[in-house]
Amino acid sequence: MSQPLLSPEELTALAHGVGDGTIATDTGVNTEASVVSYDLARDHSTTTINTVAIDLLMDRMARQLRIGLQTSLRSESTVETRVSEIKPYGQFIATLKAPISINILRLLPLRGLSLLVIEPEIIFVALDRFFGGPGRGIKEIPDGRLFTATEHRIIKKMVEVILGCLREAWAPVIQMHCEAVGSEAQPQFAQITDDKDLVLITPLVVQIADTSSVIQLVYPLEGMKPI
Repeated sequence: MSQPLLSPEELTALAHGVGDGTIATDTGVNTEASVVSYDLARDHSTTTINTVAIDLLMDRMARQLRIGLQTSLRSESTVETRVSEIKPYGQFIATLKAPISINILRLLPLRGLSLLVIEPEIIFVALDRFFGGPGRGIKEIPDGRLFTATEHRIIKKMVEVILGCLREAWAPVIQMHCEAVGSEAQPQFAQITDDKDLVLITPLVVQIADTSSVIQLVYPLEGMKPI
């Protein structure tokens, strides 16, 4: 390419031909092709997760969790599943209201960190039942209220039961090692991934006595894809 393909005279003639219309310019290769924008900075171009399979695993976990709560917390309960959903992490966090029990999990061999979110209503009911009460909860929780040491103990027992049930539920697929590595009561401090990243949310509705509440397991979508 050290020599030009066209001489200066040829370039001048070509320019004159295009200018006066003697050389057509409306033909070429792939003139009908369309352009599609693609952002190379985004990891999640697809949501290739079989949520039906995940829902089957959660059905298995719901049955075990009902037994686990009865054994560990002395609480008769019903546990039902809801359909899993995928949404941006920032949109999910915006739905949470403090105070709430947000437990940060490491679930090997899944990549990254996951969340176990327990709504406060079920914690107070489980606490009351654990000490022999009828299962009275707290209907209105003041903003900024922190969990007491006794409530933290109940949360820890619930987390242990849930992680044990999670291991059993995933056993037909993978041998999962579950570890709680931290906890938060304020949603904005539980930043396991970027707000724009997609997460898989698997809810469980737990009812103890007359109180119904939601427990949610949240997995980063990119961490689920290899499985």
